[in-house]
Amino acid sequence: MEAEIDKHMDRLINESDTEGWTSWYIGGDAGDMIGNSVAGAVSTFCIQAQVNLQENTISYHGYPDQRLLKVGAGRSKSTIS
Repeated sequence: MEAEIDKHMDRLINESDTEGWTSWYIGGDAGDMIGNSVAGAVSTFCIQAQVNLQENTISYHGYPDQRLLKVGAGRSKSTIS
């Protein structure tokens, strides 16, 4: 997950709010199976990241996401699916 977050670091820093926390969603494709769902094997994932520029902190967690259609970073889940 950290490698995927690093791909979007410039955008996360440049487009996050200067005060408080800014939420982001990052979608990616691991290329290999990372989980199973009712739809079968899943290689795509979603990372929910929160950026706090004042504290120089990014917190995150991720999960397999079989519905993810495209990859990238956005301020809402609908901007990456």
